Amino acid sequence: MYGKDASPCDITASSNDDRRAKRMISAIHQSSDELREPAPELRQYAIPGSAEKIRYRDSWLFFRRRAGRLLVNFREASRSKLFLAVVCGRTAVAKPTMHTVLSTAALDGLMTQALVEFPTPVMITDDAGTILWVNQALCDLSGYAAAELLGHTPALLKSGSQDGAFYQQLWNTIRDGRVWHGEMVDRRKDGSHYIAEEVVAPLRDEQGVVRHFLAVQHDITERESRRKREHYLAYHDLLTGLPNRAMLQDIAQKAVAGAMRSEQLIAMMFLDLDGFKSINDTLGHYIGDQLLVALAERMQSGVRHSDTVARIGGDEFAVLIPSLENRATAAPLAQKLLDTLARPFSLRGHQFCIRASIGIAIFPSDAADVESLLRCSDRAMYQAKLLGGQRYRFFEPGTTQDPSDAPETDQVAPARVPPLPDVNS
Repeated sequence: MYGKDASPCDITASSNDDRRAKRMISAIHQSSDELREPAPELRQYAIPGSAEKIRYRDSWLFFRRRAGRLLVNFREASRSKLFLAVVCGRTAVAKPTMHTVLSTAALDGLMTQALVEFPTPVMITDDAGTILWVNQALCDLSGYAAAELLGHTPALLKSGSQDGAFYQQLWNTIRDGRVWHGEMVDRRKDGSHYIAEEVVAPLRDEQGVVRHFLAVQHDITERESRRKREHYLAYHDLLTGLPNRAMLQDIAQKAVAGAMRSEQLIAMMFLDLDGFKSINDTLGHYIGDQLLVALAERMQSGVRHSDTVARIGGDEFAVLIPSLENRATAAPLAQKLLDTLARPFSLRGHQFCIRASIGIAIFPSDAADVESLLRCSDRAMYQAKLLGGQRYRFFEPGTTQDPSDAPETDQVAPARVPPLPDVNS
């Protein structure tokens, strides 16, 4: 079809056609890899003549005259892709080569059947976006019958998840003759949403004018749900739903970066429940787990909206407090947290009074990075626990673990509740 038996032409020859062919090849190489946007220089080359073959760099061009147009078969050897460029006057179009032994009528029927039975949703619209054809897979996914879709535009499926700029970029791409691909959230007839990977390709007529658009969807709702679930499991505590240590570190890293720019302080509070092990030992882990869930909910209610409560593990929690005005600001926040937890919990006929120890470390005076900040707050929490618990302490460099050496200051919160466990049936 493309004169494969023709002898290669010498592109260094002096003939006008060869020189024009060389310039045409150069123009092709200046275009995009897949000739989606042929360079303007390419449009001026419509070389007359019979079939011939020209070698240029790592590519071959085969020429054949047909119906007043020059057909150019361009093969880029390095990518092993074959394209058919139709060059006529000022118009240049690139489209895939069709390989078949079928007649035109048989091929048309087979392609129609393939689209109808294709398991992936397919839609064809005119150049204004009016839906002209859909297959059954699209009807099954969207919940609409074909008659409900035909004559409408794809806006019928809009979920509101994408803004106007998103759709404007899509339309600009395909009206420019390029293929658009991306992810989109659409709405079914019943109002539920689904996520689809979508490819929208322009369809040109013989003159290279875009007349229709072909949209192919792939439902990735389940895949995205699995991905979100895996992400949730990686960054959240399964029992309480709080951020875990990994997520706390990510949030803290961003907070540290912001604090360095704004020259503000950050507080990290490390909280350990006093004597919580006895709850598990006396009432079982189920009750202990339910109490941890209730504790997590109350802790979140006792901090600011900008603060982050995380479960580090077991009965240990951390609270990240960004944007502190000064070191002393952390003290009333810690006291409020202790008071919040001290209110009795009622659970399955039991009443629990919770005591806790809190250690506080400040960025950047106590630590210059997130890991050091957590470590310093943990050491300060241990000092609070050695002093009897139900109190907070700030980190002090070089402090001893002997509680008798720790000074009694206004950091100590009065123990207004009895120690755990206090269980009344």
